[in-house]
Amino acid sequence: MRRIPRIAAASVIVRNDEPVAVEVDGSVVMMSLAKSMYYGLEGVGGRIWQMVDRPRSVAEICVELAAEYDVEPEVCLREVCEFIDQLVHADLLRIMESSHDPVERGESSDPGFPDESKVAAGER
Repeated sequence: MRRIPRIAAASVIVRNDEPVAVEVDGSVVMMSLAKSMYYGLEGVGGRIWQMVDRPRSVAEICVELAAEYDVEPEVCLREVCEFIDQLVHADLLRIMESSHDPVERGESSDPGFPDESKVAAGER
């Protein structure tokens, strides 16, 4: 079983080449031919899918979402990380590996977002 790295603000996310995805009436509809699975994303989930058409950090995604929606940065970070984790486990997204990734050293790439371990523990 492959290890999926912990997702954090500095994690760089990108779509997998598979599945096939199309936008239909404001929703994203995806079909994984390899898994014979159908997926659908609406609202913020569909917006995140649009943003990861190229490699982007979770912090970048959260900055854009915070500008578009009325959401606190720590709430946005926590919920986006959880959502991306689900898509990574479903093989819809992947985390780009980097030997210089500050996540591996426990650092945040964006000072505007709190340390993820403190968010999970309810600290600031």
